[in-house]
Amino acid sequence: VNRMGSDYGAEFGGTDLSSGHLICAINRCYNYSQSQQIVTADALREMGVMPGEPMYALSVQYNYASSATRKMAVYMANTVKTAFANSSDWFNTGVLTNVFPETNFTFQAKEDGENYRWATFNFEVPYVWDGTSNVVVAFTDNTGTAGSTNYSDNRFYQHTGNANNTLFWRGSELPTSSSYGYTSNYLSNIRFCEGCMHPVNITYETPSRHEIVFTWHPGHEETEWRVEY
Repeated sequence: VNRMGSDYGAEFGGTDLSSGHLICAINRCYNYSQSQQIVTADALREMGVMPGEPMYALSVQYNYASSATRKMAVYMANTVKTAFANSSDWFNTGVLTNVFPETNFTFQAKEDGENYRWATFNFEVPYVWDGTSNVVVAFTDNTGTAGSTNYSDNRFYQHTGNANNTLFWRGSELPTSSSYGYTSNYLSNIRFCEGCMHPVNITYETPSRHEIVFTWHPGHEETEWRVEY
């Protein structure tokens, strides 16, 4: 059974798009962008994240009526850091866990009547929180081309966190020095999936007009699943 943490952000500011929506998690109006966000241990506990329990995915709230495909990577690490000291205080991605290796990822458009669509990054490498540290979550977009020239198209729901808990950057060329970021107190609305890997090789057949038969394989070592329809 996949146990989802509560929607981080619902208790911390919810759906703030009025300003700063070009910050988290990426900015597809530019060729390249990245953000590193520090989620506190207190926030993780409030979400219901369990220490020592592997995380197999995270999701952010994408709020736009058109889909967007970007070359994405996601990194994570436990940290004692609570804020970014300045515009060059980046975590070196070499010391972070690359939970979602760089690949083309599609942010699915929200449908009629929806306020947003959860964009879920399924981890290639499970991640474990130690229960006491804060966690840095880093998103990188190395697409190389801008996805839109309309800045209002870059919509990810976010909320106000602590001072300088996010460091972000966007531009038309890759940066040539480390002093290229901007600090912010905005954080992505985010949730983590713990408990079990998602099943793989899902197929279905329709033996009759009134019957659908699904088959799948375990994503790891799970033996029970909950199916909702």
